Amino acid sequence: MPNPKFRTMWMFPRNIRKIEAWKLVQISQLLEACTGNTTSQSVQDQLYDQLENLGLKCKANAHGVKNPGGMRTYLAQLSCLGLFWQDHDRVYSSTFAGEELINARSPLRILRCQLLRMQYPSVYGLGRNVSVDPSMKVKPFVFLIELWQDPRLGGYLTCLDIAVAVVYGRTHKCHDICVEKILKVRETGDLATVIESVDDVRTPKRYHEHNPEEDLARGIQDAKDIANTAKNYLESAQLIVTNAEDNKRFELNEDVCVQGDICTWMDERIEPLDPDHQAAWQQRFGRYTKTKSIRSRSTQQINGEKALVCSNFINAVTEAPYAFNLQAFINDQAATYGKTPAEIGLLISGVRDRVANIERDTIKQAAASGGREAIALEKAVTGIFRKLGFDLSEHIGQKTASNREGGYPDIRIRASGMTECGFGDSKATMNYDLPLNDTIKLKTYYKDCWQEFDDKTPSRFFLYIAGGFGKSAKAVESSLQKCTESYGQPVSAVTVDALLDLVEMTNPPPAAKLMDAFKKGGYFASCVDVQNA
Repeated sequence: MPNPKFRTMWMFPRNIRKIEAWKLVQISQLLEACTGNTTSQSVQDQLYDQLENLGLKCKANAHGVKNPGGMRTYLAQLSCLGLFWQDHDRVYSSTFAGEELINARSPLRILRCQLLRMQYPSVYGLGRNVSVDPSMKVKPFVFLIELWQDPRLGGYLTCLDIAVAVVYGRTHKCHDICVEKILKVRETGDLATVIESVDDVRTPKRYHEHNPEEDLARGIQDAKDIANTAKNYLESAQLIVTNAEDNKRFELNEDVCVQGDICTWMDERIEPLDPDHQAAWQQRFGRYTKTKSIRSRSTQQINGEKALVCSNFINAVTEAPYAFNLQAFINDQAATYGKTPAEIGLLISGVRDRVANIERDTIKQAAASGGREAIALEKAVTGIFRKLGFDLSEHIGQKTASNREGGYPDIRIRASGMTECGFGDSKATMNYDLPLNDTIKLKTYYKDCWQEFDDKTPSRFFLYIAGGFGKSAKAVESSLQKCTESYGQPVSAVTVDALLDLVEMTNPPPAAKLMDAFKKGGYFASCVDVQNA
């Protein structure tokens, strides 16, 4: 059998597996600087170091100098997302979507748009090391969402389920075939049971005519790796969330904004690709909200130093949402780069007004992480309560009890001048269902733990803060009543969105009013519910 010319599986770049929207802003700004007016090797080396800080691999050569050609590798990856395009002279420029991303305008929505528009055939698929079969006509992430929406699959997919689509989702007509194969894989737990031929998982670079067993084993592993990358992309765009009870199952994010974005771009047609006009196709792919397909080359020049400082700014905000100190950051960067605070302020002028957006997107990401970013959420929620006037609030989630078993809640909620406090647990899930184990903790560990603090300020309420709750409002309230009986004080549930909306109000309710609301107890699904309590 001749060596197959094309791959029939999906393929995505895999060395940027976590493509969180604000990380993409940083990468895009840094790489745009390297293709703009930055020619200094020392600045390019700094940019490489910054990419390394973002979790990307960057290695110096034998002489300690980073390879400037490596920057092109990352640009090629961003072109797969439709953020950059390459002209006949192999010069990269940003698309409309890329330009909006560089300017930090709605990066999360841009990422969702680009994932839902990603398709085969594509310029990326024509690449020498990719070589996707031209007969493949599918939007992979739309295909997956259609699987999630199919009631036969129970509203969830696993990475193994996604791997089935990676191999057999060649056109949108393959939907039913994939459903059948996924159901079979769920019975057997083995992807190999649904592989019809070793040729289905072979690629032009992985073909051993006399060793089909090796090709099958490596092809199956490849499909699983690609499926995991697809899952990571979808998580980064907050299009999916982890199931509260099984972290191997993933569900569509039911957030209204997410569902709105899915509806906006879900039904777009597949764009025909003329290999002789790749630049025009790539620019249309990256048109975002524009109706014009082709844009003239941007004359904007991004300074390498500016890109570095802006990247540091985004890092600082995402590492400490609602605890970020702008003036301290400016002073630190001024000392680092030998500039005045005013000059640093000018360098970050394009992103300094985006603090609220960065903070919100970061916290929403943590709240939907299925527990993987639990501590980050605990710290962020503590910062929110401080902003809301509970200035003495503490993150105590890792505090150890000295004279008893069990630990402490995540947050102690307290304000100057108040003779009462409250406690809270944050849950990094969109489907928290107040399990019995947590009710037991309220009675055994948390009920009287206020007496173990030096000030012995009595607790008058307990809060569960979660990305979302996996029950109806009536069921949540019923569970809260049982929790209240265990704790001996009112126990409430509040969504992360409700807290974010409160803290972002121009004139949020004073801490005393919020204290009164939480002391009444209840389910607060929105900031209006809190205000009206």
